Amino acid sequence: MLLNRLFSRTIQWKRATLNVSKITEAFVQCSQQYGRQSVQLQNNHTYHQPLIIWHSRSLHLSVHKRTKIPRSFESYQQFIRGVSVARGCRNLEQLLSALESQLNIASLNLDDETKWEEVDKALKNSGLTYEMKLGLAHDILSLERGEKEEPLPSVRCASAAVLLHVAKNCTSEEALIVSAQYSLGVLALEGEGVEQNTRLAVTFFGAAAKKGHALSIYQLAGIFLTGKGIKKDPAKAAQLLKLAIDRGLAQASTTLAEMYRDGVGVPQDYDLAFHFFNDAVSKGDSWAKTGLATLYNSGNGTPQDFGKAFRLNFEASQETKNPLAHHNLGTHYFLGKGTNQDFEKARACFEEAAAYGFAHSCFNLGNMYIQGRGCPKDLAKAREYYVLAAKEIPDAQQIVDKIDSMNHTTSS
Repeated sequence: MLLNRLFSRTIQWKRATLNVSKITEAFVQCSQQYGRQSVQLQNNHTYHQPLIIWHSRSLHLSVHKRTKIPRSFESYQQFIRGVSVARGCRNLEQLLSALESQLNIASLNLDDETKWEEVDKALKNSGLTYEMKLGLAHDILSLERGEKEEPLPSVRCASAAVLLHVAKNCTSEEALIVSAQYSLGVLALEGEGVEQNTRLAVTFFGAAAKKGHALSIYQLAGIFLTGKGIKKDPAKAAQLLKLAIDRGLAQASTTLAEMYRDGVGVPQDYDLAFHFFNDAVSKGDSWAKTGLATLYNSGNGTPQDFGKAFRLNFEASQETKNPLAHHNLGTHYFLGKGTNQDFEKARACFEEAAAYGFAHSCFNLGNMYIQGRGCPKDLAKAREYYVLAAKEIPDAQQIVDKIDSMNHTTSS
């Protein structure tokens, strides 16, 4: 039974059971796909108001904030030396040499232990605890080169070698093992510093999931949700999401809410969608506010309330880099739903979303520059936005072609 302080009704659902050790196929991240409904406005121009189906989430490799430190190979060496000394490493030069050996290769083959055994030996002789070793791996992962500097050799190979050492040798501290397994899964999945290997990624995620690691369970749900590399099974994805929800993962509640709202893998149930969106909001997931707003806009699962939808989208737009929240907020301002109509504010919101490459906002901006709503009429500017929108919206390319044809006729 799930209880939520924002939900007045008690909803019961059967606890999911799944043997995650049987998951042996490829894993991929949840993809961002958007459904859309079109709102017809004046002059027969269509303003797209997308409804989110799935949203991608950046599952960070480390909880540490990335630092723009190494501007040269020497500064990288100094950084590693500093964090190693701080942890009391007793064979510093051996460890530095072993880690530096990983910098001259494009990617690390995690299946080939000979490629990282030098690091393994150095770490065994370092006197560092496994907690310190895991911290060292995360410190290396936190590195990010500056914008104007030359690319450095991959530092993630070195981090992967340290993580492998922890995952394979640490036997008593489960939290450290799980953290290493999850980070290795992300590296293998994304091909960051290691050879891209989805089977190996799912092995690491599966091992962590068996120990109850919520993020790993959530990642595994993506396998069945997307069906890439395995038979698509949204129903099984829903089971996994419920396991992750039991462990308090807010984004799992958001994704399951979307599935109930759209009837994907589960019977369509707006009441349950409303419940799980609220559950995610109560756990601090700003993405869920955008999803909850779609229900208030449509009146599904709750009485229609454009004012609440506007406030939720506004809050979400302030709390996280959520282009959909900015786009839908712009739609509120454009249509005057839940707030006063304001074309200039609508344009500003669409521009925020367009900065993230959000195609529907680009399309809307093209329309606004053609009509001169919230901005001066500017055919050239409109064309620029339609070109951006055309990557996802076929109608936009047709408009670009018409503009080009008109310009050609005028110049002739």
